[in-house]
Amino acid sequence: MDSEHVWNRFSYQSALTAVVVGLAITEILGCVANILNKRPRARVYWLHLVWLVLLFMIIVQFWFAAFFWSLRQEKVGNSSLEFSALLCVPVAMYLCASLLAPRIAPDAERFDFREYYYDNHRSIFTVLALTLVVMAVHRTVVSGGAWLRTTNLIRGAGVICLATLACFRHPRLHEAMVFVLIALFATFTALF
Repeated sequence: MDSEHVWNRFSYQSALTAVVVGLAITEILGCVANILNKRPRARVYWLHLVWLVLLFMIIVQFWFAAFFWSLRQEKVGNSSLEFSALLCVPVAMYLCASLLAPRIAPDAERFDFREYYYDNHRSIFTVLALTLVVMAVHRTVVSGGAWLRTTNLIRGAGVICLATLACFRHPRLHEAMVFVLIALFATFTALF
């Protein structure tokens, strides 16, 4: 298949993907804007902010990687099933962003992000773990790569860490684990 045809197909497919990725980024930036606009009423939690930044970086890295898939003329979706598999990744990221970035009601007297974080940690980290699984399956099945490779091993370690965070509410565990996950993300990004 010639590179122009691959690029045209990728451009077409990336339009919908871009919309979903844009919605995810909008959720995150909207939450940060809410925090800044409602500072007196919002009790900020540093760990929640770190997760907002980390998720933003994960989304940006996905978008960056998608561009390079097209340059390498990798399969990005020759059928509607393959394209649906590709679209599952940004949809999962949007769901993560939506869970992690709550909207503060205009009439709310106070909003405690620490309380929100721990009240919703199960759903947040379950969806994040599933997002990594979706990424691994997509990259392996659609692109035809090997299952056992460094990036999937890093994703697997991430899934274990995220599942642990989903199961346990202990603040010290969450505080320590975020640094492990940042290191895994940095390693993954460096290997890409």
